[in-house]
Amino acid sequence: MKKVFAMQVFFVIAVFAIVIGATFPSRYQSIEYQKNNRYDDQVKNQLELAQLRYQKILGDPDHKVSDVWTARDTLVDCLWESQRFDEAIKLLTQQMAETWPLKQNQYNHAWAETSRKLGDVHRDAFQIEAAIVVYQSVLDHDKQYLKADDPLIARDLNNLAMALYMRGSAFEEKDKRNQEFAKAESYLKQGLEILKKNNIEKSTKASSVYWNLYLVVRDQDKIEEAEGYRSTALAIDKSMNRVCREP
Repeated sequence: MKKVFAMQVFFVIAVFAIVIGATFPSRYQSIEYQKNNRYDDQVKNQLELAQLRYQKILGDPDHKVSDVWTARDTLVDCLWESQRFDEAIKLLTQQMAETWPLKQNQYNHAWAETSRKLGDVHRDAFQIEAAIVVYQSVLDHDKQYLKADDPLIARDLNNLAMALYMRGSAFEEKDKRNQEFAKAESYLKQGLEILKKNNIEKSTKASSVYWNLYLVVRDQDKIEEAEGYRSTALAIDKSMNRVCREP
């Protein structure tokens, strides 16, 4: 009797396993589909709210310019997330023109931040030439008005370097690729020196630079040097309990 019961239980479990195994792929796809749909809905809803807030502030005759810029930044972020790059670029270009007159012959933080963000959107839209122009403008501005070892300059050098790396990656000719990679490497090393002068060579910022150096040096076939940068980046990430997916 016990043997018969055990066989019945085994049969039920086996059937259950077969059913679960057969339906798992479709159930998994369904769950993933629902997740993606919820994410898409969230992005859409956030964009609609940002557009409404922006228009409401613009329609207020007593609005402050700072409120417009804050609402516009939020709207740009939502457009960027939705990959509506052209609309985001248009708004950021408008804001660049508005922020430029704020401070003449001195450091203009609002203009620099707006410009940097514009460069980021151009980069993500794969408008690499435009990104390079904008990043170079921010770097020139920061070099003119900030101290030579200001960490913001290291940030600018990193941004410009990776735009050059992306441009180089598009060339089929090895010589052209390596020319761009070499420029990127030079900028990254300059940025790293600035971080070292500020005693932040073991920070997350430094880790990002080391990972980027790993890429541009590796793609110049300097494998041993690239592995050195990779090891350093991994060591920094590990020391900070930072999970970083290798590029």
